[in-house]
Amino acid sequence: MNDTPKPGDAGHVNLSIPAANTIKKKRRQKPMDAAVSAFMAAEGGQRDKIHAAVLAYGKAADEAHRARMSRATRPERWSDAASKAVAALSDLCEVQQEYQDWYDALNDSAQSSPMGEKLDAIINLDLNGAKDTAEEAESAELPMGFGKD
Repeated sequence: MNDTPKPGDAGHVNLSIPAANTIKKKRRQKPMDAAVSAFMAAEGGQRDKIHAAVLAYGKAADEAHRARMSRATRPERWSDAASKAVAALSDLCEVQQEYQDWYDALNDSAQSSPMGEKLDAIINLDLNGAKDTAEEAESAELPMGFGKD
C-alpha cells in the first residue's frame, strides 16, 4: 500500500513548477502608460485640454520633420532667391516708370509739392543697377564643394 498523499488530501505538497505563462512579473510603468493613465483619470474638460496638447505636439513635430526633409540645397536656394529678386526688381522698374510718367505729367508747382518730392525720390532710386546685380547673382557660377570644383 502506498502511503503518499494524493492531490487534494491533507498533507499533500505540490512540487510541480508553474507554467511560464502563469507567472506574473511586475513590470515597470513606461512613460506612455503613465500618460494614458493620467488621461483616463482626467475629467472631461481636463481630458479635452490634454487631447488638444497631444494633437498640437504631434502637428508641430510633423511640420518640423517635413521642413527638415524638404530643405533645398544651398545652390538651389541661391538660384531660387536670385530668380525671385530679378522678377521683383523687374516689377519695381515697371512701377517706377509709372511713377516717372506721373511725375512728368505734373505742372512745376505740383512737382515741388511734398507729393512731387516723394515721386522724385522714387524715380531717383537705382533699381536698374540693383536688377543688374540680381541678374549677375542669378548667372553666377556656384561652387560645387567637396573637391568637385
